[in-house]
Amino acid sequence: MRIGNCLSRLNQLAWSVCLLVVLLAVGSGDARAASSESYEAYIWKDIPYYATPLPPGPAVQQAKAQPTALPVQPLGIVKQKPGAYPILDRQGEWLKLQIREGQEEKEGWVRIQQDALHIRTLPAKSGEDQTPLQVYKFLHHPVTVYKEADSRLGKLMEILPQRIQVLKQNNGWYQIRTDVGPGWLYGGPEYVTDKLGVHKIAVVKPATLYPYAATFWPSTGKVTEVPFETVAYASFGKWYLIDYKGVNQWLYAPNGEVTSVPAEFTNRKTEANGYVGNATFMTDPKTTRPADLLRRLTIEFEGKQQPFLETFIVRPAGQAERGFTFETYNAADPDGQAKLTAYASALFAPGDQMDQLEKAAMKARILLNDPDYKVNVIIGLPNPVGNGVDASARLRMVRVFEDTLLKQWNKANPQALRFVGFYWTHEMVADADRKLVQEVAASIHAKGYKFYWAPYYQAANAEQWKVLGFDFAWLQPNHYFASEKHPGEDLLGETYNLSRQTGAGTMLEWNWAFLSTPENVSSLNAYLDRGRLIGAHRTSLLLYDGEGAIDAFFSSYNKSLDGIRKKFFTYMLNPNAPY
Repeated sequence: MRIGNCLSRLNQLAWSVCLLVVLLAVGSGDARAASSESYEAYIWKDIPYYATPLPPGPAVQQAKAQPTALPVQPLGIVKQKPGAYPILDRQGEWLKLQIREGQEEKEGWVRIQQDALHIRTLPAKSGEDQTPLQVYKFLHHPVTVYKEADSRLGKLMEILPQRIQVLKQNNGWYQIRTDVGPGWLYGGPEYVTDKLGVHKIAVVKPATLYPYAATFWPSTGKVTEVPFETVAYASFGKWYLIDYKGVNQWLYAPNGEVTSVPAEFTNRKTEANGYVGNATFMTDPKTTRPADLLRRLTIEFEGKQQPFLETFIVRPAGQAERGFTFETYNAADPDGQAKLTAYASALFAPGDQMDQLEKAAMKARILLNDPDYKVNVIIGLPNPVGNGVDASARLRMVRVFEDTLLKQWNKANPQALRFVGFYWTHEMVADADRKLVQEVAASIHAKGYKFYWAPYYQAANAEQWKVLGFDFAWLQPNHYFASEKHPGEDLLGETYNLSRQTGAGTMLEWNWAFLSTPENVSSLNAYLDRGRLIGAHRTSLLLYDGEGAIDAFFSSYNKSLDGIRKKFFTYMLNPNAPY
């Protein structure tokens, strides 16, 4: 018997018989069973479930709008949610679903209600699984992940739209890596794409909004005030994810409601970015040499002494520098707040980072013959985490550190430094942390300062940095460090495009390995060549040099660096030079 043809031949009333044959075949180890269609249900309205299907009759008809009026009371309620419920069987207008209540998996029957659920057909795999060339892809709709490519063979988890790592793919099915092992999701022909699809758009005609990218979901409203320019933070087909009135919503544009808008790189110094120009990270005070620090502030280029790096971001470079990191700061430590207070004080101690930077900036004033010259300073913030630490405690710890740092700054009163704002040290913002970061942004803005960020390549919510409350962001391509982990992807091209579409800056990345490894020199060259080609060098640049590798460019003893040295300084200091 060819099970794959069974469901297509039988009518709706006979579906349960066919499905029973399929399940029996699966149970008996018949590999052909896995070649049949399976089904799942998306439910957006709470509906009751029962132990068995109820027989048709006047009572059922009368109670369709009032389930509690049925002669048999329900076992419970199937809750509305973004993920799909696996369909195990069907009898007429009744579906047998796999239902989770707390930690318990149950089975129950629900009546099909057109205003409450949508049945999705999941086709069988076809032929051999294929290994994708590009392993990281983007999922644009909530899905249920199954143990196998069949909804009847066990649910693994439910996931919301996100970046996924694909191991295998077959006929719209994707095997992905999860925290609990490999699982299969059905993305179909459109819900999984190679690119996120971020770009500036204009809504030129009224368009309908949905919570997720499918028209079976109840609409959340319409965009009626047109034309309306915004950024689509994801897109595919006729769907565009936008931030509308403070909420992420999917806009459906099947009939020309949306057009693309040209995007340009922002200037290096703008009011929005705090006039930061080119920036870098302050190095560990124990290894920072005064002469090297001065050269990072000002150098002679094309016969003229001029400012070089105009903004320094100060944060613990690693565990070894201060005994803790800000990427994930232990907020459960009883002495956690006290350690932050001590750190804020130590920054201004003799020989520490603010003292080093102030002395170098005073010398730079003399070299530049500019008594008003100042260096911009941005201070990193901790990302407090820890078991039992709630969101309010995390926010309170950050705000106390902000206030403590500002008191220390005012007390020290540096003459050649200008404090411009704070930096979120954690390089991604999980959906669960969106509100926290937005509240931190509000706190900083209330004090009159800017908020900055530098997310890694394809970090969670990187494209939505403005929505999160950041005034400016530098986007990391990670081409130098991680290109081999992203086969089939153009890390530089994607990052530079995202920078242009969202108004962000870009990063240059390298470390000391470029002195000894030719491929690392080629990687750094790629940043410079691609950036000049598409104009990414015209916006604000943040340098990450592996804690001081830029110093190699300040010495002329290594003649092998002459070519890339000249290219680097031209890229940084003369964006108008002919390519």
